Amino acid sequence: MKHAVLVGVLLWAVDARADETESLRKGKDLYKLVKVAGSRSSRGFVKGVVEAPMDRVFAVITDYDRYAEFMPRCEKSRVLRRGDRSLRYHNKLDMPWPVSDVWYDADVSWETDKRSIHFQMAPGTGHGVKAFDGHWTLAAFDRDTRRTVVLYDILFESTTEWPEWVLKIGTKATLADILPSLRERLGNLARSR
Repeated sequence: MKHAVLVGVLLWAVDARADETESLRKGKDLYKLVKVAGSRSSRGFVKGVVEAPMDRVFAVITDYDRYAEFMPRCEKSRVLRRGDRSLRYHNKLDMPWPVSDVWYDADVSWETDKRSIHFQMAPGTGHGVKAFDGHWTLAAFDRDTRRTVVLYDILFESTTEWPEWVLKIGTKATLADILPSLRERLGNLARSR
Protein backbone atom coordinates (compact mmCIF):
# COMPACT_ATOMS: atom_id res chain seq x y z
CA MET A 1 0.00 0.00 0.00
CA LYS A 2 2.74 2.50 0.99
CA HIS A 3 4.70 1.69 -2.15
CA ALA A 4 1.67 2.29 -4.37
CA VAL A 5 1.07 5.67 -2.73
CA LEU A 6 4.75 6.61 -3.07
CA VAL A 7 4.73 5.70 -6.76
CA GLY A 8 1.60 7.81 -7.24
CA VAL A 9 3.25 10.71 -5.41
CA LEU A 10 6.39 10.51 -7.51
CA LEU A 11 4.49 10.23 -10.79
CA TRP A 12 2.32 13.24 -9.96
CA ALA A 13 5.36 15.19 -8.77
CA VAL A 14 7.59 14.46 -11.74
CA ASP A 15 5.20 13.76 -14.59
CA ALA A 16 3.24 17.00 -14.72
CA ARG A 17 0.96 17.34 -17.72
CA ALA A 18 1.35 20.45 -19.84
CA ASP A 19 -1.83 22.02 -18.38
CA GLU A 20 -0.58 21.35 -14.83
CA THR A 21 2.81 22.90 -15.61
CA GLU A 22 1.10 25.97 -17.03
CA SER A 23 -1.12 26.25 -13.93
CA LEU A 24 1.98 25.98 -11.71
CA ARG A 25 3.72 28.70 -13.78
CA LYS A 26 0.72 30.96 -13.14
CA GLY A 27 1.04 30.40 -9.38
CA LYS A 28 -1.94 28.07 -9.00
CA ASP A 29 -1.74 25.27 -6.43
CA LEU A 30 -3.09 21.89 -7.53
CA TYR A 31 -5.11 19.62 -5.23
CA LYS A 32 -6.05 15.97 -5.37
CA LEU A 33 -7.86 13.58 -3.00
CA VAL A 34 -7.38 9.83 -3.36
CA LYS A 35 -9.71 7.46 -1.51
CA VAL A 36 -7.85 5.04 0.76
CA ALA A 37 -9.13 1.47 0.55
CA GLY A 38 -10.63 0.25 3.82
CA SER A 39 -10.78 3.74 5.30
CA ARG A 40 -13.21 6.64 5.45
CA SER A 41 -10.30 9.00 4.88
CA SER A 42 -8.69 10.17 1.67
CA ARG A 43 -5.04 10.89 1.10
CA GLY A 44 -4.71 14.55 0.22
CA PHE A 45 -2.15 16.02 -2.16
CA VAL A 46 -1.21 19.62 -2.88
CA LYS A 47 1.42 20.73 -5.37
CA GLY A 48 2.66 24.26 -6.01
CA VAL A 49 5.69 26.39 -6.69
CA VAL A 50 7.48 28.47 -4.06
CA GLU A 51 9.95 31.24 -4.84
CA ALA A 52 12.90 29.79 -2.93
CA PRO A 53 15.66 27.28 -3.60
CA MET A 54 15.21 23.69 -2.39
CA ASP A 55 17.75 24.00 0.45
CA ARG A 56 15.80 26.88 2.02
CA VAL A 57 12.48 25.06 1.59
CA PHE A 58 13.99 21.93 3.16
CA ALA A 59 15.30 23.95 6.12
CA VAL A 60 11.82 25.40 6.80
CA ILE A 61 9.81 22.20 6.43
CA THR A 62 12.18 20.28 8.72
CA ASP A 63 12.23 22.99 11.42
CA TYR A 64 9.69 21.15 13.57
CA ASP A 65 10.51 23.23 16.66
CA ARG A 66 8.98 26.21 14.82
CA TYR A 67 5.94 24.54 13.22
CA ALA A 68 3.55 26.32 15.60
CA GLU A 69 4.73 29.62 14.06
CA PHE A 70 3.49 28.78 10.57
CA MET A 71 1.95 25.35 9.98
CA PRO A 72 -1.86 25.27 9.87
CA ARG A 73 -3.54 23.85 12.98
CA CYS A 74 -0.21 23.34 14.79
CA GLU A 75 -0.50 24.54 18.38
CA LYS A 76 2.75 23.10 19.74
CA SER A 77 5.62 21.19 18.23
CA ARG A 78 9.04 20.16 19.53
CA VAL A 79 11.80 17.85 18.41
CA LEU A 80 12.27 14.94 20.80
CA ARG A 81 15.41 13.42 19.23
CA ARG A 82 17.58 13.81 16.15
CA GLY A 83 19.60 11.44 13.97
CA ASP A 84 21.69 11.98 10.82
CA ARG A 85 18.74 11.85 8.41
CA SER A 86 15.86 11.41 10.82
CA LEU A 87 14.14 12.82 13.86
CA ARG A 88 11.11 12.35 16.09
CA TYR A 89 8.91 15.27 17.02
CA HIS A 90 5.84 15.80 19.18
CA ASN A 91 2.94 17.74 17.68
CA LYS A 92 -0.28 19.07 19.16
CA LEU A 93 -2.99 20.19 16.73
CA ASP A 94 -5.66 22.76 17.50
CA MET A 95 -8.68 21.24 15.77
CA PRO A 96 -11.92 23.10 14.99
CA TRP A 97 -15.08 22.42 16.95
CA PRO A 98 -16.50 19.79 17.38
CA VAL A 99 -13.24 17.86 16.97
CA SER A 100 -11.15 17.55 20.12
CA ASP A 101 -7.48 18.46 20.03
CA VAL A 102 -5.08 15.87 18.69
CA TRP A 103 -1.49 15.07 19.55
CA TYR A 104 1.07 12.50 18.47
CA ASP A 105 4.76 11.84 18.02
CA ALA A 106 5.95 11.44 14.45
CA ASP A 107 9.04 9.83 12.98
CA VAL A 108 10.59 11.73 10.07
CA SER A 109 13.27 10.57 7.65
CA TRP A 110 14.74 12.06 4.48
CA GLU A 111 16.96 11.10 1.60
CA THR A 112 20.53 12.36 1.45
CA ASP A 113 19.63 14.67 -1.45
CA LYS A 114 16.96 16.29 0.78
CA ARG A 115 14.32 16.02 -1.93
CA SER A 116 12.02 13.50 -0.25
CA ILE A 117 10.86 13.60 3.36
CA HIS A 118 8.61 10.95 4.89
CA PHE A 119 6.74 11.31 8.16
CA GLN A 120 4.44 8.98 10.08
CA MET A 121 2.94 8.72 13.52
CA ALA A 122 5.12 6.75 15.90
CA PRO A 123 3.27 3.62 17.09
CA GLY A 124 1.36 4.05 20.35
CA THR A 125 1.77 7.84 20.58
CA GLY A 126 -1.45 9.29 19.18
CA HIS A 127 -4.39 10.87 20.99
CA GLY A 128 -7.42 11.45 18.79
CA VAL A 129 -5.60 10.11 15.73
CA LYS A 130 -5.53 6.57 14.37
CA ALA A 131 -3.10 7.17 11.48
CA PHE A 132 -0.90 10.03 10.31
CA ASP A 133 1.43 9.59 7.38
CA GLY A 134 2.77 11.68 4.52
CA HIS A 135 5.57 13.12 2.42
CA TRP A 136 7.16 16.33 1.27
CA THR A 137 8.73 16.03 -2.20
CA LEU A 138 10.88 18.84 -3.61
CA ALA A 139 12.24 19.54 -7.10
CA ALA A 140 13.58 22.53 -8.99
CA PHE A 141 10.78 24.03 -11.08
CA ASP A 142 11.46 24.30 -14.83
CA ARG A 143 15.17 23.70 -14.09
CA ASP A 144 15.24 26.99 -12.17
CA THR A 145 17.11 26.32 -8.91
CA ARG A 146 15.67 29.52 -7.38
CA ARG A 147 12.12 28.08 -7.57
CA THR A 148 10.94 24.84 -5.99
CA VAL A 149 7.93 22.73 -6.83
CA VAL A 150 6.62 21.33 -3.56
CA LEU A 151 4.37 18.29 -3.31
CA TYR A 152 2.83 17.60 0.08
CA ASP A 153 0.68 14.59 0.76
CA ILE A 154 -1.03 13.52 3.93
CA LEU A 155 -3.27 10.83 5.32
CA PHE A 156 -4.90 11.70 8.62
CA GLU A 157 -7.36 9.30 10.23
CA SER A 158 -9.22 10.42 13.32
CA THR A 159 -10.22 8.02 16.08
CA THR A 160 -13.71 9.54 15.78
CA GLU A 161 -15.83 8.06 12.97
CA TRP A 162 -16.78 11.20 11.05
CA PRO A 163 -18.81 11.01 7.84
CA GLU A 164 -16.66 10.94 4.70
CA TRP A 165 -17.90 14.35 3.54
CA VAL A 166 -16.71 15.94 6.81
CA LEU A 167 -13.29 14.32 6.40
CA LYS A 168 -13.01 15.56 2.81
CA ILE A 169 -13.88 19.13 3.81
CA GLY A 170 -11.28 19.03 6.60
CA THR A 171 -8.58 17.60 4.35
CA LYS A 172 -9.27 20.13 1.57
CA ALA A 173 -9.25 23.05 4.02
CA THR A 174 -5.94 21.94 5.53
CA LEU A 175 -4.34 21.39 2.11
CA ALA A 176 -5.45 24.86 0.97
CA ASP A 177 -3.47 26.43 3.84
CA ILE A 178 -0.22 24.42 3.61
CA LEU A 179 1.59 26.09 0.70
CA PRO A 180 0.42 29.67 1.43
CA SER A 181 1.73 29.21 5.00
CA LEU A 182 5.03 27.84 3.70
CA ARG A 183 5.37 30.76 1.25
CA GLU A 184 4.63 33.29 3.99
CA ARG A 185 7.23 31.69 6.28
CA LEU A 186 9.88 31.68 3.54
CA GLY A 187 9.09 35.32 2.73
CA ASN A 188 9.31 36.39 6.39
CA LEU A 189 12.65 34.63 6.80
CA ALA A 190 14.02 36.19 3.59
CA ARG A 191 13.00 39.70 4.75
CA SER A 192 14.58 39.21 8.19
CA ARG A 193 18.03 38.42 6.72
